[in-house]
Amino acid sequence: MIGRVQQIEQEIRDLEVAIAELNSAIEDLRQGYLDSLAATFVQEMILAVYRVCTGKYALAFLNLSLDQKFQLQQDLQILCHRFRAQILALSGAISDRAEASPTDSPTQPEEAALTEILSVANGAVSDLLTSFGFPPRSEQSPLVQLLDLELANRQALTRRSEIRVLAARSQSLKAEVSKRKQAKMSAEAELAWRSTWMELLQD
Repeated sequence: MIGRVQQIEQEIRDLEVAIAELNSAIEDLRQGYLDSLAATFVQEMILAVYRVCTGKYALAFLNLSLDQKFQLQQDLQILCHRFRAQILALSGAISDRAEASPTDSPTQPEEAALTEILSVANGAVSDLLTSFGFPPRSEQSPLVQLLDLELANRQALTRRSEIRVLAARSQSLKAEVSKRKQAKMSAEAELAWRSTWMELLQD
């Protein structure tokens, strides 16, 4: 029975090593994913505003003075790079959130954090356009969405898929660790029971 407990302990150690290796690979993929999205975000947001200014609301853009056109473009770039920095800084925060909520789905931390940043970014850029005389965008679709960024960057889409696979594997191994720990406690309890058992002497 002691040998069984030791075997289970070794199985737990092996599983924990495998989990650590998976988590390290996930972190590398996650940072690459965020790097790809951050660069694509700037391109796609600027492209979205370009389409607003040269498409449906071309007249509003043409009515701006030269200085106003320049200022709009400069302010847009400042906003884009501010939110780009926020996307790049997400990796550590996402890791902490994933550890705090181990029952989350594999890519839930990325989705939640990125969706939040993009929501704020869309609002900020919409407010910028409004401040330059463009109609409010409150009832219109967002300028940029997460799916837009992933479709515009195949590398990001591939990395997210890989994160999903490895994270699911990590979750499975964590569940197995829990089972092994329960098995270890049962084996230890059985060993303790046997070590203290003594037949009651009867007349």
